Amino acid sequence: MPRAVRRFDSSAEVGIVQSFPFRVGDVRIQVRYDETVVLGNAYYQDVSALLLDTDPTLISKLAAMHPLSADWLVETATKIAIARGNVDGWIESLVCHEMALRQERDPTLLFRGTSVSTRAIDTLMKVAGLDFVDRLIGDAVRNIADNEYACEVDPMRLGDSDNIDVHWKALLRLLQLLWQGIERGARECPSILRRTFASIRSATQAFYGDSSSVVQVRYSCISSFVFLRLVCPAMLSPRAFGLVARAPSAQALRTLTLLAKGIQCTANLSDFTAKEPHMQPMNGFVQHCIPRLKLFIDAISTLDGPQISDRPGNLWTVDGAHELAVFCAH
Repeated sequence: MPRAVRRFDSSAEVGIVQSFPFRVGDVRIQVRYDETVVLGNAYYQDVSALLLDTDPTLISKLAAMHPLSADWLVETATKIAIARGNVDGWIESLVCHEMALRQERDPTLLFRGTSVSTRAIDTLMKVAGLDFVDRLIGDAVRNIADNEYACEVDPMRLGDSDNIDVHWKALLRLLQLLWQGIERGARECPSILRRTFASIRSATQAFYGDSSSVVQVRYSCISSFVFLRLVCPAMLSPRAFGLVARAPSAQALRTLTLLAKGIQCTANLSDFTAKEPHMQPMNGFVQHCIPRLKLFIDAISTLDGPQISDRPGNLWTVDGAHELAVFCAH
């Protein structure tokens, strides 16, 4: 039997009325209404097979034909693949397709731009990775947001009474605690992400073959997603990722920004250069953690050993029939 999914969307501004002789304020409410008729899964089998099996790169062609809707198309197709249970193989097909067309072989630029495959992986991480990122950095971020540590190390931002040595000591201590949480959280990586990361690593290693770049690529191809697109953005916008209930203060956010710089530099398998001389005292930590970073990436992108099972009821849900209905109606 078909079912209707209704959504309503409109905006209205409502004055707050209280028993006072003056107006207290306004509340702006935005509501959206949509109605989608969702048929049984059997009605969408041909579309699903065409999109994910017959031509896995069809979504790339559709996104090129409809650039204004590209983000929505890729996001919806990714959710369909998640619900169907073959998102890792589908994403691997997208990665292989894009690499076959790739002219630039510089490994430092791999997955740094926006493409269909990066959009698909971003969507997957937003659906299945929010609990994972909380397990990696949630406690450390909430600690910093609550305590508002002062850790400014840029001489141009320091006040007359600030002691940069004290700030550096505090910043490195927080960085060490943050990194310990990331290492402990590796075993919490959901299997759907682990399988996808393993597929990405396999595709990129095959592309670079026996070249000297393959050693770096087998780690950068995963760190560019986990850190550049998940962990560091969550540190810079913790409320948007559900890590905190309220936005951190300016001082706490500055400390999180400095810590994110250190994590990202480690994920890039490099250190701070003359472009940011005030951050160079962090290079010792970065070089110490690069081997540990590689162990972390190995742990979340291989299928050996115990894995955390996916728990859709607790972590995420995707209504595949609804996504297919919306996709077909677009």
